[in-house]
Amino acid sequence: MNTESFVKMLLHGAKYPHCAVNGLFVQKKTKSKNNQNENGGSPAIQIVDCIPLFHINMTLLPMLELALHQIEAYCKEENLAICGYYHMHSNLRDEKPDAFIYKLMERLEENSDGKTLLFMVDNNKLGFEEEGPPPFTVYEFRDGKLVTCNSSMKVEESAVETAITAIEDKKHYQLVDFDNHLDNISLDWRNLSILS
Repeated sequence: MNTESFVKMLLHGAKYPHCAVNGLFVQKKTKSKNNQNENGGSPAIQIVDCIPLFHINMTLLPMLELALHQIEAYCKEENLAICGYYHMHSNLRDEKPDAFIYKLMERLEENSDGKTLLFMVDNNKLGFEEEGPPPFTVYEFRDGKLVTCNSSMKVEESAVETAITAIEDKKHYQLVDFDNHLDNISLDWRNLSILS
């Protein structure tokens, strides 16, 4: 996962610490769904961007469908593909996927060019320690079930330091998610210059 994606995800949570937040990760589009790496397995996912979705209307299907439609059109234009979904619960003790997340992951997996990962952010691990594992658990679909697969996900070394600096600089107040965009369509949900 690149630094910008990691930082945007954390900025989304920092902007709305009292709410559950969610969003999508995208990667450069691969040639085919059956593309394999040199070992014959699934190709590694290289997350290149994060798109914050909601902090209010998380389970409101018309809003979600509208957001997915716009994001899929953007991805097609930019030769990107949705490769992941992140979710931060509002409750500190709640860190497992619920029924809504499972259904959304099913839909994303059906429409993906490869595998789609779920990142469940553990709010208790957001202490911004530069050493140690990332503050999320990664899941993937296997045989119709979500199973953990943390060992393969790496975050760029500069990501934690960049996230700390961005929050100290109050960049999270500049972040735009789809709820903000739907309130004011002049706000850009892509957040292209958030770390500039």
